[in-house]
Amino acid sequence: MGVRILRAGVIAGLVGGVLFEAFLIAVLVVAYREPLVPTIVSSFQFVAAGAIGKSTAFTSPAFAWLGAVVHFVVSIGWATGYAYLAQTREQLLSQPLVSGVFFGVIVFAMMQVILLAAGLFASPTSIGLLTQLTAHCVFFGIPVAYVVARLMR
Repeated sequence: MGVRILRAGVIAGLVGGVLFEAFLIAVLVVAYREPLVPTIVSSFQFVAAGAIGKSTAFTSPAFAWLGAVVHFVVSIGWATGYAYLAQTREQLLSQPLVSGVFFGVIVFAMMQVILLAAGLFASPTSIGLLTQLTAHCVFFGIPVAYVVARLMR
């Protein structure tokens, strides 16, 4: 894998990961009036639960750091995969809006499978599904596609 692909993947993954998490936290804080800091901590503890299990991840707020690391490693991994595919598929670079939306749907679907395998899947409400799809498509997929397109041209 080339340096250009890795660079694009890391930068796009960090941008997409930050925007994704910021959107979800903003929804919880604004729409559901959740307190900011506990929302951030519990959000990352949930991510950590995928790696170490629910019974451990929610025992201490310190596991939020592990969740943050896992979140960004996964985000960078998805974005690097996108950058790798983009090097041979011009349409991913020439149409980042459309490509980003489809990429977001794929990431959403695969992450649901991972949650299911980890025993963390919960059937979402219609609002929850819309929120998750928006987060994955608009705040992750599209930014990743635009950053990769910009860095790989």
